Amino acid sequence: MTKALKDGLAMTRKGGKGDGNDFLYDRTFLLWLDREDSKKWIKRGILCKIIKMLPELKYDEKGLIPAVIQEVNTGEVLMVAYMDRTALEMTLKTGYTHFWSRSRKKYWKKGETSGNLQEVKEVLYDCDEDTLLVKVIQNGSGACHTGNRTCFFRKIEDK
Repeated sequence: MTKALKDGLAMTRKGGKGDGNDFLYDRTFLLWLDREDSKKWIKRGILCKIIKMLPELKYDEKGLIPAVIQEVNTGEVLMVAYMDRTALEMTLKTGYTHFWSRSRKKYWKKGETSGNLQEVKEVLYDCDEDTLLVKVIQNGSGACHTGNRTCFFRKIEDK
């Protein structure tokens, strides 16, 4: 995650000393909602504040933004899929990639049925704020539904 996103999610607890130990932050952003004290934070309206702190991204007319998925250790591009704001929030909350299926019209977690889960390590957005780069650790055999490691295994060649 970029520094801006990290800084944007550092929240000070009400009544804290301000010594740096009173900040609520988690590398997967909204994971703290699974904690026992989450009800207290929701009652205080903190959830809304954190979600609003996501950068102002430029979604298309259908509310989608392309997400390029890259293996964090090798730099290999694994796939491209689409997220809406909810899929991005689910990705940040769980630490695993979630997308919106344009054909099936529903959310899906990558690897949910195949076991080829993508563990999110970093989420960046481009200078135009209209594309995401999600750096992951690809688990299992690969990202492509064809069984290939990457969806980019075909080459356009001159004849």
